[in-house]
Amino acid sequence: MRIEVVLPLALPGTLTYSVPPELVPRLRLGARVVVPLATRRATGYVAAIDVPPPHGEVALRDILAVPEDVAGLPEDLLRLILEAARYYCAPPGEALRAALPRFAEKTARRVPVVRAVPARNPEGRLGPGQKRLLAALAEVGELALDEARRAHGISTASIRALAAKGRVELGERDPVDPFAPSAADPAEPVPEPNPHQQRAITAVLAAVRSGRYHGFLLHGVTASGKTEVYLRCAAETIALGRSCLVLVPEIALTPQLVGRFRARLGGAVALVHSAVGEAERRRAWSAMLAGRVRVAVGARSALFAPLSGLGLVVVDEEHDPSYKQSDRFRYHARDLAMLRAHHAGATVVLGSATPSLESWSNAHDGKLELLRLPERATPLPLPAVRVCDLRRHGARHPRHPFLSRELVEELAGTLARREQSILFLNRRGFAPTAICTSCGTFVACPSCGVALAYHRARDALLCHYCNFQRPVPAHCESCREGELDLRGLGTERIVDAVNDLFPSARVGRLDSDVAAGPSVERVLDRLRRREIDVLVGTQMVTKGHDFPAVTLVGVVRADMGLQVVDFRAAERTFQLLTQVAGRAGRGSTPGLVLLQTFLPDHYAVAAAARQDYDGFVRQELPFRRELGYPPFGRLALLRGESRDADALDAAMDSLARTLAPLAAAAHASLLGPSPAPLARLRGFHRRHLLVKAPTRKAIRTLAVRAAAWATRAARHIRLVIDIDPLHLA
Repeated sequence: MRIEVVLPLALPGTLTYSVPPELVPRLRLGARVVVPLATRRATGYVAAIDVPPPHGEVALRDILAVPEDVAGLPEDLLRLILEAARYYCAPPGEALRAALPRFAEKTARRVPVVRAVPARNPEGRLGPGQKRLLAALAEVGELALDEARRAHGISTASIRALAAKGRVELGERDPVDPFAPSAADPAEPVPEPNPHQQRAITAVLAAVRSGRYHGFLLHGVTASGKTEVYLRCAAETIALGRSCLVLVPEIALTPQLVGRFRARLGGAVALVHSAVGEAERRRAWSAMLAGRVRVAVGARSALFAPLSGLGLVVVDEEHDPSYKQSDRFRYHARDLAMLRAHHAGATVVLGSATPSLESWSNAHDGKLELLRLPERATPLPLPAVRVCDLRRHGARHPRHPFLSRELVEELAGTLARREQSILFLNRRGFAPTAICTSCGTFVACPSCGVALAYHRARDALLCHYCNFQRPVPAHCESCREGELDLRGLGTERIVDAVNDLFPSARVGRLDSDVAAGPSVERVLDRLRRREIDVLVGTQMVTKGHDFPAVTLVGVVRADMGLQVVDFRAAERTFQLLTQVAGRAGRGSTPGLVLLQTFLPDHYAVAAAARQDYDGFVRQELPFRRELGYPPFGRLALLRGESRDADALDAAMDSLARTLAPLAAAAHASLLGPSPAPLARLRGFHRRHLLVKAPTRKAIRTLAVRAAAWATRAARHIRLVIDIDPLHLA
């Protein structure tokens, strides 16, 4: 018998092996196998069974083993990985590596323990630590070896000496299962759904019970109770004996959502994302494979959680660009979540207050069923929204002109009432540019060519793309004379302004500079505990957070996102403004949102001020339709990269000539080649060729041809293929 094996390596395809007769009965799709690879061993997964022999005279090597100590992959998950690799023009091993955590290759470790034994010879001299340990074991019977050492101040050698005297026994046990069944927490109040929520719950559960694929778009305004819909549908899905997968866009959102699911459903809920410790991830992975865990909650990579019997897939904040992987295996978790649900005969729910235009189009084309939650779950209305026109004479504060007088006055009132505020600016640092006042030259990154941003906390200039850092020069290094002026806005400058205006206010900041590791949750916890009066942040403050005491949201520059050269700029601006506005007034006090802008009449800003999604769509879609951009067409971004700019230009021109006849036959357009918006990154020059086609099939045909061209290109030319790109930088 011959099989195809996919290895977690960047190989162009699968490898074919023969199977010794004695191992044939243990094979299945997704089974884990050990195979020879060159002069070493490698671990892979069975991708196909009983395949025809390869072309030509090829001597196949036998697989070496089918280990039973670590489970393989569920068959539907393996199919998803391989199909995704084909669609995104990625090596199947890259897709497997993205899906398969490193720990899945390891056998779960048993825990060393020390146990009490009946005292046969109580005489003998014992040290203080040994006495403490024996006293503890007399009460509990067994302790993990690490815990025994730490808690009782005793060395491993002293414990072994006790074992040699027959006073204790050393052994091992399986790790404690954190996913053992437990009762739900009765402290979690269960609200009664309002009529809109109940209609959504009824529709979703009818689809789950059918056992067939069905897709929904749950369009609910901010604070409309989408999470309650997810919770009730998940509980019923579990009661039906099926499993549930819940995706959220940010790691920072997963702990609070997992807490709600565990409180409602009990302890058997796995947290799955890249920042979880390896031991915890290994236990969760094993528990899901064994069927002990039926609910997984996590960020993008949780898409590949090995749940069996999948009945419900939820993608919360489905519009969020964080669902798109930006390097190596460039998949979109939302789109693959729909594919996974389709393979499993499951129901998928895409939820958002500001759905992507692709999902909106799918709902209106009948590919998704539209469910609406048009009002907040609480009796309070949506917050009032006012637009501050920064062009008006006297509108801006005299000391801090990037803040309006109106916003400063509202901040003062909020602080006086002991309420909380959020100020949003989607740019970190203190100033985005250090520019010479004499010659106009800005201080640039030597590897990327972009302006370095000044960060006051580090007192340094930093590149936001490659993290290059340098001190601030005393004078311009171009003309040798001019002084450097720190221009523009960043979150650090806003914090300084608030501290200057309100010295007694407790001001916090949340952006990627302070968001390493658990720092995000610490900042959010301080806001929940009312230890922060004003939180200044980037888009990290816009996503799914619920702070009842926040009554004021100020958007410092509502039009900043419109300066980006991208056909999605208006859509992203509308989504960000609507989402951040939704953080206000979620408690018992009405909220207020102030949008500061130099473009008050732009339709994205005006629609966000009205909280008018349908109005925004009516104005945005004609532009997309006229230009053939999504949702009316498909895109693939072909990006060439090289340290040699001239060779790269020649290569990308060659690629364009190669694709031109195929593009014409498929009614597709080739835009470029041209320098990328970020023309140089980490020392590599970058050129773009954008493929625009009416169908997915046409995009796939052109991408496959481009991939074939790349295999013949010079070694110093790298081609990146991004199917359905979200960012064109």
